[in-house]
Amino acid sequence: MSSLPELIDAIDALRPGKILVVGDYITDRYVHGSITRLNPEAPGVIFHAERTEDRPGGAGAVAMLCEAMGAEVVREFWHCIQPTIKERRVADGRLMADRTDWGRVEWLTPELERRMIADIHANRPYAAILVADY
Repeated sequence: MSSLPELIDAIDALRPGKILVVGDYITDRYVHGSITRLNPEAPGVIFHAERTEDRPGGAGAVAMLCEAMGAEVVREFWHCIQPTIKERRVADGRLMADRTDWGRVEWLTPELERRMIADIHANRPYAAILVADY
């Protein structure tokens, strides 16, 4: 594919159907506010938090975007087997002051891989399978 018109034609030619989204579901928490001054006790800043907002991240964001485009999405999130990753971003609108991640990222075990492949084959057909790797 070498041109934008060819890409648009290829997208238009996609058949309707279920899309399987596989991957880590991540919860993104945004803390909005303002940096008020430098921290006198340690290197860094003092941040005045005004509101928080939680959004799906990782495979959750991919699934949400597909649904927004009208796709029928089947979700197979790995967090059913392992803990959900949580990310917190602290930003004042102009810059990110801090990011903190919670949870572990674990490799897919051979047993889990076999279970997922068997489930994919048992629940076919999918028009597409999207793997969202964090």
